[in-house]
Amino acid sequence: MAGGSLFKSKDAKADPKEIFNLRLLFLLCTIAWAGMFYGFDQGNIGGIMELRSFERSLGLENDTQEAADNKKGSIAAMLAAGGSLGALLSAPSSDYLGRKWSLFSSCVVFVAGAIMQMFPNYEILLAGRFIGGLGVGASSMLAPQFLSENAPRSVRGSMVGTNNLSLL
Repeated sequence: MAGGSLFKSKDAKADPKEIFNLRLLFLLCTIAWAGMFYGFDQGNIGGIMELRSFERSLGLENDTQEAADNKKGSIAAMLAAGGSLGALLSAPSSDYLGRKWSLFSSCVVFVAGAIMQMFPNYEILLAGRFIGGLGVGASSMLAPQFLSENAPRSVRGSMVGTNNLSLL
């Protein structure tokens, strides 16, 4: 597919037209959406931590500047810490559960972490960031692999590339 249009690709023309259906589009939209977890969570926290309401709800406005900066750094770093562990655990998880259910489980774990991040408590927020990171790390490993295994050869690169675009 490199350098050419999907519709002019010899591979796409050779594939049966029946494989390009709503089920394939649904697969693309749902699995590529898992790539958005990381970009959404990491991108939003930077802006949220600068809000006065956020600082007030966690009591950061009463801390010294250094203490508040350390807490904000810990909040931001917890996603990466959880993501590292989640990525490492995704291989044994997918061997045991299979890729589909392992990916589904990582999405459930991310949602649980996201819910925990809504509570105005520093310790719960840290735990939620870590748990959300577990889901993010696992889904970042599993989603491209699951897409590439289930996509037709002629559109495989485009589908995996869509997952990568979702990271933004």
